[in-house]
Amino acid sequence: MNHGCFPATTFLAALLMAGPVSAQGSDALARHSPPRFEAKDYQRVARLLDAAEHSPIRNAAIVPHWIGDGDRFWYRKETADGAVFILVDVRTTARSPAFDHQHVATALGHASAKPVSPDNLPFSAFRFTSDGKSIAFDAFDTAWQCALDEPDCVTIAAPPAYPKNHAVAPDERHAIFRRDRNLWIKTDGGAERALTQDGIQYNEYGYVSGDLQGYVASENIPGGVRPSLSWSPDSTKFLTHRIDETKVGERILWQGAPDGSRRAKATVFRQSQVGDDHFPITTYMIFDTATGKRIDVKNIPADMMVDPVGGFGAVLTEWAPDSRSVYVLARDRHYRRVGLFRIDAATGEARLVLEETSPTFVSLNGRYDSVGHGVTLKLIDQGRQLLWFSERDGWGHLYRYDIATGALLNQVTSGPWVVTDIVEFDEQKGIIYFLGAGREAGRNPYLKGLYRINLDGSDLRLLTPEPFDHDVSATATPVQLWPKTAETTFSSDKAYFVDRYGGVDTVTTSVLRSSDTGKVLMTIEEADFSALGDGCWIRPVPFVVKARDGKTDIFGTMYLPADFDRTKKYPVIDNVYPGAHAIGPDVRSFSPFYFYRQALANLGFIIVNLDGFGTTGRGKAFHDLSYGNLQDGPGLPDHVVGIQELARTYPQIDLDRVGVYGHSSGGYGTVLAMLKFPDFYKVGVASAAAVDMCGAIPLMMDKWQGPPTPGKDYCEPVFLANMAANLKGKLLLAYGEMDEHMPASTTVGLIDALTRANRDYDLIVMPNLPHGFMFDRYFTRRLFDYFVRHLLGSEPPPNATLSDPER
Repeated sequence: MNHGCFPATTFLAALLMAGPVSAQGSDALARHSPPRFEAKDYQRVARLLDAAEHSPIRNAAIVPHWIGDGDRFWYRKETADGAVFILVDVRTTARSPAFDHQHVATALGHASAKPVSPDNLPFSAFRFTSDGKSIAFDAFDTAWQCALDEPDCVTIAAPPAYPKNHAVAPDERHAIFRRDRNLWIKTDGGAERALTQDGIQYNEYGYVSGDLQGYVASENIPGGVRPSLSWSPDSTKFLTHRIDETKVGERILWQGAPDGSRRAKATVFRQSQVGDDHFPITTYMIFDTATGKRIDVKNIPADMMVDPVGGFGAVLTEWAPDSRSVYVLARDRHYRRVGLFRIDAATGEARLVLEETSPTFVSLNGRYDSVGHGVTLKLIDQGRQLLWFSERDGWGHLYRYDIATGALLNQVTSGPWVVTDIVEFDEQKGIIYFLGAGREAGRNPYLKGLYRINLDGSDLRLLTPEPFDHDVSATATPVQLWPKTAETTFSSDKAYFVDRYGGVDTVTTSVLRSSDTGKVLMTIEEADFSALGDGCWIRPVPFVVKARDGKTDIFGTMYLPADFDRTKKYPVIDNVYPGAHAIGPDVRSFSPFYFYRQALANLGFIIVNLDGFGTTGRGKAFHDLSYGNLQDGPGLPDHVVGIQELARTYPQIDLDRVGVYGHSSGGYGTVLAMLKFPDFYKVGVASAAAVDMCGAIPLMMDKWQGPPTPGKDYCEPVFLANMAANLKGKLLLAYGEMDEHMPASTTVGLIDALTRANRDYDLIVMPNLPHGFMFDRYFTRRLFDYFVRHLLGSEPPPNATLSDPER
């Protein structure tokens, strides 16, 4: 059997025939005999796994580099031979090479004594000098300036380079780093001095808590990580924190063979869990860079927690433009009360500006609700006004406040849809540009579009009318320990922007638009997917089915084998990632998960990915269905009825052979599916599974299960070991030894229950690996084997490798 990639004619035929089959013809469908697999079949699908790590899709996200006032920009165009730089004049929409690539290659090759190809120059970014006659760039670990009208390249002095573990001030004259649990400052001249001296293990400065994913991994990064802090705009001071975990309970990660050693190793750190008496205590302070003076933040109530700067929360800090104050968010433990505090940078005095409360939970943004994405707050009008995100009317919208008094000026956006990101604000015109979803009738509610609106809420305009997902982010700029919301593709004068739009079943297109009307001024590039090869993939199929109530639309995406045969029955596998923090199905093609799902589909499966009640992005009421109800999946009953309905449209789906897999929260969903719906889901693979949420990091239980109810076992509903006796199908569990997010002890607790219930299970231990081993090739191969063996009824090739011999 020829799995993986197929001749172009076969691929095109499959693509054209990928639509539904009428119910009248469904009786003719039959299961074919189980396919026979060879090692080469796995090697073919490995091409798609390679693509998940290093996408071969060229020009999928054009990033404009605007020049001067915004009449021109250059971008890097990827080609089969490398890349070239293109210059665009937006007034004429003329496009030309940004410079003579052969000329620069020859001059740079001569000056560096290294081979340089004009089709693949050794730099990915450059800048024009002020006179426009030269370009400057970094290549071969050196800064260069090359004249464009003569064969002359010379080395130039590079800006002071700080190590990667330094948090550099905006003016690049100072940087902060950590040494021995304390904060140090370094000047651009290289002088160093200590800012603190009393930092100790588990009570240190500018670091993350063990309650936040990444603590142990950060400890093991050579050279350490950047301190977690926020610089003032004028670089004279910065806000940071200290976390005291000295009274927090210990967590132990055990490695059987660390680095090949014969001696086992125990890594001990502090991490709280539900029911503990002590939790991490975070305090804020401001440091003056010139004097080193420390100013402690005062007056934030003891029952309000301040998350680490740049940590596992929303974008929590915003400095005033004059650097005289900084705004931070504080919350109660269960996210039912969130307050915005203004901190006077000179005194450290904190004053409550406004507060948001909810009987369930307060969402800080309209996207992935807990990991630093999306809107929370934005200072405008030179720091005199504030844009604030709230779901107080049932939908995620923007509100405008007077920052001095805390008075609400007006609600800016409204309606049964959500704002997901503030993109830009035009101070001169008073126009907000933002991404929103769910406003346009008849569309997938997760598809984002770009809008503009006046501050008073008037003149709302959709600038991107195509019914696809629109993206105007530029580059993810690393700020401190975690990435900040991306910069944008808007020109400096905000007159133009580059829009990249597409869907799961379309190719991404990059266009230049007017920010006034959204008119497309020119098509810049279309994504080039030819490097994937003929017949390796077939476009996913978006679908809509009904939820358990028979009324609510549930959206999903279906992945078919590249050699899809309308006359065959296929096992179906549900790729789950339920959770109150998760958002719906795929809306864009060619993500890492897309390639992974397509690789598995090419072995002879139909893969589905869909949403369900309780996920974010569709309004407060929809999201609240998960509150205190994580034992629902959330949304797993909707998956069951949704797949059943999908099978009525696509009878190629064999409902007698349904599998499920997922990682992290998806691992929780997988185990829950196997135990709660044992007659529907027959085979499951659960990795890094949160099968005991009370034993994992406390975020999920704290925020979405709500506070404990006196007299009731708070953890019982989500302790999946209680349902171990329900297991009927084949279940493969996998955990990483160094997983601090979902520690191995949680999986072992389920194993203990399965053992006492006399239920068979399979287990993979991933030595030395942390939480994120989803794409590990060995684990992936074992996951593929498990479904091939137990869902297809075939024997996988023994010890096959998932590597492409042609690459």
